[in-house]
Amino acid sequence: MSDTKRTADEIADMASRGEDVSAYFTKKFTVVRPVRRVNVDLTQGMMRELDERAARQRQSSSGN
Repeated sequence: MSDTKRTADEIADMASRGEDVSAYFTKKFTVVRPVRRVNVDLTQGMMRELDERAARQRQSSSGN
């Protein structure tokens, strides 16, 4: 394995070929739940309230 940086697609191709790609990972990870994508139309007021709540959530969780 060379010291050159590889893209995610290159690493995926290597893994698909059965190559050892463990050196590309830190062994530190978080579990990511499956994502469900939805399209939602929001008014400007609803979007503003959502942004404000997200900002408050970030502020309250940063002290943990």
